[in-house]
Formats: sequence, structure tokens, C-alpha cells
Amino acid sequence: MEIWCIDDLAVTGGNSGKKVTAMQQITNYTNPASAPDGVIAFGTAAYPGLPSNDGCATIGGTIFIHDASNGAPGSWSWPGYMDTLIPSKTPASFFSNVSADQKTLVAINSEMIAPQNRPASVLQLIIAADAVGISSVNEAPPYCDADSNSIVKAQQAGATNITSVETTHGVIRSMWDKPFIYVTAIPNRVCHFPDEASGIYAQEFPSSHNAGIALKYVIPHFVNAIAP
Repeated sequence: MEIWCIDDLAVTGGNSGKKVTAMQQITNYTNPASAPDGVIAFGTAAYPGLPSNDGCATIGGTIFIHDASNGAPGSWSWPGYMDTLIPSKTPASFFSNVSADQKTLVAINSEMIAPQNRPASVLQLIIAADAVGISSVNEAPPYCDADSNSIVKAQQAGATNITSVETTHGVIRSMWDKPFIYVTAIPNRVCHFPDEASGIYAQEFPSSHNAGIALKYVIPHFVNAIAP
């Protein structure tokens, strides 16, 4: 297993194209022709809707990428895959097996800690085979408008269970056409980053911790699901 952090590879400033360039270092690290057996994108994101899921972790496989810049010069895109639901090659059994593993779910929930602002009424792992992660790429302020527009676009494309709204999961998905899942820490609701999470250590840390706990417990399930 290899663990890579995009911010360790380059100063991207949130630029989606620079993230892709940075990740090419991963592919070239050992053998340019090699590819991973599976890919897990890990990061923070917002959760749509009024009820708070702050502090929860979400796992899904399907990605929806929307260009928030509407094709501005220099913007990054994944030709042929924009504004469409991109399914994962991870077997559906992975999601159903984790969902049915009550011992694992209880273990995850018992180790989660509450964030400072608007914590979810129940801290838990939210995982489903139909879960969709939205990547609103090439974003510029106001982020709320861009994210809200991306959600509408995803729903129009058929997404019914959106559990992650951010910028990077889809960029990672574009790099390798291999079994893929996203593991998302939820520190805030969509459009509430400024008042719920921005610069608040006691919000970001617990949320990331909880997603890390979830990842720790589901890795064996993922490995089993993608094993030859």
C-alpha cells in the first residue's frame, strides 16, 4: 500500500490541472507503465442538505465532475467524462459487505469524536453502492453558488444519493481507471464552510479523524473486493 498527499507533491493552490500534474509523479515513482490495483481518494468535503452530518464519514464509488468555470481558458477537464455519472469498478459487494458488517460499523462509530460546530445527531459511516461524490473543479468564489450548481447538474444526470461535494476526488478518479472509492470527512454542510469549518481546528480535526477511523476498518473489505 502507498499513501500519497497531493499537497506534498506540489503547491497547487487548488488548481485542478496542477493536481493532475502533481499526481503524475505518483505514476512515475517506480514504473511509468505500472498502475495501482485500486485507488482510494481521501479528503474533506461538504454534505448537501439542511440536516447536519458534520463529523460523519462517507464512502462511495461513483463520481460526477462539473467544470465550475464553464470552460474558462486554462481550466482542467476530463474529456468524455464531464457532467456524467462515472461508475466505479469496485464490486458492489464491497459496499453491501461493509453495510452488513455490524461489528465493523459499531467499532467505527465508537471511535468517532464530535466536532465543535453543529455535530451530527449520530456520528456514523455513511456508505452505499449508489453514493455519488461531486467534484466541482476549477472553482472560484462564490463557492456556494458553484457547489449548488454542480449538485443540480448531478441530479439532472441521475444522482439520487449525493454524499460528498468537493474538488479533488474526481481529479484523482481521472488518473487511474481502476477500482475506486472515495472516503470523505464531513466537517460542514454545503454552503456552510465559512461558518462551520473554515480555519477551525476543532472542526476539521475530528472530522478527518473520523474518516481515518472509517478507512482503517474498511481497507480489508476493499482489498478483498478487488483481489484477483
